[in-house]
Amino acid sequence: MFRWIFVTLLLSASAVVAVWVLVPHVNSLSATQPAPAGEAPEKKKPAAAPHEKALPPLPRQTAASMATHSQPAVYIHHREGSQNLAEPVLIPDCPLVIVERQEVASEKEGVLLFIGTEVLMGETVPPEKQLPEAKLGFLAVLVGDKPIEGEECVQIPNDPRYYRRARATDSFEPEKVFLLTKRQPVRKLQVGDHVKRGQLLAQVNPAKSSDDVSVKIAKLNAVEFARQSAHSMKMEYGRRYENYRATNRSQPGAIPTDTLMETHLQYVKADSEESVKKAEIVEAQRTLNAAWTDLRMHEIRAAIDGVIKEIYKNHQGDAVKPYEAILRIENPGRLRAEGRLPIEEALKLAEGMTAFIEASRPEAPRLVLSGHLGTVNCVAVSKGKRPIIVSGSDDKTLRGWDSATGDLLWTVWPLPSSVRAVACTPPTSKYNLACFGCADGTVRLIDLDHPEQQKLREMSERHTRSVLGVAFRPDGEVIATCGDDSLIRLWKTETGDLLRVVPGHAGPVTSVQFASAKRLVSAGKDGRLIVWDVEDVNRTHQIAPRFDGRTGQVWTLGVSPDGKTVLFDQGKEIRLLTLENKDLVGTLRNPSDEMNFSTMALFSPDGKTILTNRSGSAPEKLQLWRTPMTQTRRGSELRQFIWQGAVTCGAFAPEDSSFAVTGTEDHKVLVWTMPSKEEIDSRLEARLTLVEKYIDTRNRDVRVWAELEAPEWLIPGMRATMVVLPPRK
Repeated sequence: MFRWIFVTLLLSASAVVAVWVLVPHVNSLSATQPAPAGEAPEKKKPAAAPHEKALPPLPRQTAASMATHSQPAVYIHHREGSQNLAEPVLIPDCPLVIVERQEVASEKEGVLLFIGTEVLMGETVPPEKQLPEAKLGFLAVLVGDKPIEGEECVQIPNDPRYYRRARATDSFEPEKVFLLTKRQPVRKLQVGDHVKRGQLLAQVNPAKSSDDVSVKIAKLNAVEFARQSAHSMKMEYGRRYENYRATNRSQPGAIPTDTLMETHLQYVKADSEESVKKAEIVEAQRTLNAAWTDLRMHEIRAAIDGVIKEIYKNHQGDAVKPYEAILRIENPGRLRAEGRLPIEEALKLAEGMTAFIEASRPEAPRLVLSGHLGTVNCVAVSKGKRPIIVSGSDDKTLRGWDSATGDLLWTVWPLPSSVRAVACTPPTSKYNLACFGCADGTVRLIDLDHPEQQKLREMSERHTRSVLGVAFRPDGEVIATCGDDSLIRLWKTETGDLLRVVPGHAGPVTSVQFASAKRLVSAGKDGRLIVWDVEDVNRTHQIAPRFDGRTGQVWTLGVSPDGKTVLFDQGKEIRLLTLENKDLVGTLRNPSDEMNFSTMALFSPDGKTILTNRSGSAPEKLQLWRTPMTQTRRGSELRQFIWQGAVTCGAFAPEDSSFAVTGTEDHKVLVWTMPSKEEIDSRLEARLTLVEKYIDTRNRDVRVWAELEAPEWLIPGMRATMVVLPPRK
């Protein structure tokens, strides 16, 4: 009996499984069966809202593309020009320290005549920085009756010959070297002054050493005169000796032998005297060289390029001891990034490898525009050579500002509700308009070329709730708006007529962006990012692929200027995904795990940078990033825009990306200067100089250092991320 019960249960289960498998196929077949002849298929039209027009239904292919059981497709990902590289080794939070520094000391004891440097030709020195003229002694070497081409030659009064400055390799010849004095205007040096290697910094009183050099020159000349005298005597005794020998050969015994020998002895003595004087000349040359070196030691010069960081003595009159420091120079052009790395990562590295330094520069706003009395909810920038900044606020006003001076140009007031979203026509449009949406759902247009007319054009209908986003199509002929009512509306710019209402999101839609004339991208609080085909406005529909899984903290997400890439927020990351097939192009990520992205993520119009806001311990910090493109071009932070207030919105100058604009909760509109093209495109290349071979037992990590030639904007003391791309083994 139990056997029959078991068989019955097994057959019943099999029947249920068979029905479950076949029902979807039966439903799909019945859905595709044509309607019987003479019968029209049943159509159900949704009830339209009282203030909305009846709109054509979505096309059949839209429903198919949105079907849950759609057939999966295989996408082939082409990686053009990919590089066979290992994952980069990242060393965050590396302090940048100065490598080259000099404690400039006096090598001589004495009194400081000045702490200053020569005044360059054409340089204007203010009276408070002028010092008495310096007397700088130098040795001049005779070059002849004509100057040497390419040499800086001088002349001595009452001497037609030319002289040049002595070099360290010169051997001073007697009667061809002179001590000259040059009177040089001097300006005071101060902390912060830039100096170069070899530049004069100070002078200790050189009077005694100068006299000593003069004595050594006189001694050198005197020894030369004695040598010449000995040489003349040698030649004379040599002549006499040869004459005496000739006489004895013709008249034997005419010259006594003693006279002959005495003459020869005098010749040998004079020859020896000349040899002694030659040796004394060499000694005098060395002595003169030492005296000249001692004289030069009274002139204190820089050994490195750098900036004066501290001056320890008064500019005039202070006494100094040998090797006592006078001032300190540091070279900010040579920096070292110092990081620590776990041993397992450090084993991938070796000294001499190339590293890249990613440093972020803090910056204050160029202009602070004050005038709003409430939170600034939206900003936009018009086209043109002198763009207008447009801002909307909770104070129910829309304002226009001069982007160059910050002057307030016009105000739209009073509006029935706060302004929540605004956009300006793109540079490719024939119009110069601003479209703004308000909390009451109204959408209006203002002509930026003639704002004084104060003639606003309101769209034919409105959203049922607050407007959250506005965007113009690249040609400016169509406007897209979105809002709290979960709908997207498309409008005709010229007439203000509503073209279409587009449902699709399951919650408020926070931003809309045109990727091209044919594609519209929307982001909503439902965690979805949707790409719409708007080539035919009346047949607007979603297109694959679906972008689900957003965190939703970033309300406004940008699309790249070429329309190929979209920004996608996922917690602590902003991802760059291709619209075509969701390929991951790059990632933006903060080094600190405590910080999430929020509010906005926007491409600059040139596509080279991305502006983001972050929440966490420092919500007031805006971040400007290099746009990641390849594995070797990571998304790295370029700027931290610092303001003591929460940021609510942002925009860029549309034509040249020369500045960015943000609005804040403390009623301000801020204008930020963008970095130069050279800074954005350049990569700070460094060389690993230290990879320790032993482990710090406390932290289980090792020190890693990299040195680099730093540009002027890179400031010692900043923090940076060191990136090393080890080759794949």
